[in-house]
Order: sequence, then C-alpha cells, then structure tokens
Amino acid sequence: MGKEHNGRSPSVTALGPLQLVQFGQNRAEKVLDLQKDLLDACDEANRDWITRLRSEVRLWSEFATKLAMAQTIPEVAEAYGECLSHRAQLVAEDGQRLFAEGQKIVDTVTSVMSSSSRIENSKESSGSSIV
Repeated sequence: MGKEHNGRSPSVTALGPLQLVQFGQNRAEKVLDLQKDLLDACDEANRDWITRLRSEVRLWSEFATKLAMAQTIPEVAEAYGECLSHRAQLVAEDGQRLFAEGQKIVDTVTSVMSSSSRIENSKESSGSSIV
C-alpha cells in the first residue's frame, strides 16, 4: 500500500483517496463517540448536582424553621450544630462526587482512545494501516 517510514505505518499523505475518506470517517466517528460519552457523563453529573442543590436548599430551610421555633439559646445552638454537622457531611459527599465524576470522564476518554488504538493496531496487523 504505502511506503514504510522509519518502521512505522504509512503516513496520511501516502493514502489513496478512498483510504483517506475511510480514515476521516473513522476519526470522525471516534470523535462523535467521545463527544456523546462525555455529554452523557456531563448530563448525569448535572442531574446529581441538581439533586445536591435541592438537598442544600432543604437543609437551610429546615435550619431557618428550627431557628424560628427555638426559644432558648441551647435550642439555637442545637439547631446550629445539627445544620453544621449535616453541611459537613454534604461537603464530604461533594468531594467524593467530584472525584467520581472526574474519574468517569478520564475513564470515558481512556476507553475511547484505547478502542481507537486497538482498531488501528488490528488494521496494522492486517496490512491495511491508516494512521
């Protein structure tokens, strides 16, 4: 097919028109797959954060209600302590969620890149390499 260059597969410039079109289609499909997977991950993260925001609103609403009903300093202190405790728990969950979402995005990109690499390697071994 094309000339070998330093033991590597042929360059894009050594491809024929049909091979170049196939190369472009393959790359475009991989980019679209990656974009779809990333948008799905972002959509899921968005739903999670909306749920999280609702939890935050509920927390502060409950706190305001407890403060309004409190009649003594110890009751105010108890309401404040409960609110802070719950808020600390939410912040810890936020950190875990951020890490998990970041890991999911890295996994998505890695998966698409490695599947693309496997396709390219299988084409090289069958003699129809396109870089």
